[in-house]
Amino acid sequence: MQDYLSESPENLIGYLETSFEEFENDGDIGALLLAIKRVAELKGGISELSRKTNLSRQNLYKIFSHKVNPRLDTIIKILNALGYTFSIKEVSHGA
Repeated sequence: MQDYLSESPENLIGYLETSFEEFENDGDIGALLLAIKRVAELKGGISELSRKTNLSRQNLYKIFSHKVNPRLDTIIKILNALGYTFSIKEVSHGA
């Protein structure tokens, strides 16, 4: 998995997009947080993420191990620090 993800930025984006879509369908926050953690590890590690977000490493590890439920603003802060943004799309209803 790590090799595939580290091959290109597009792979990371696709992985996160798929993870958010799966979360939307199954509500498994643990799986979503694991995906974000994997990306963080590939983009400098948890210490670097801590520095960029001003969140302690301990708090980040609690978030990623699903010992606490992060607020939406915290998830957005983490995504921004990783170089991504959170966006909204209209739901398409197939006819």
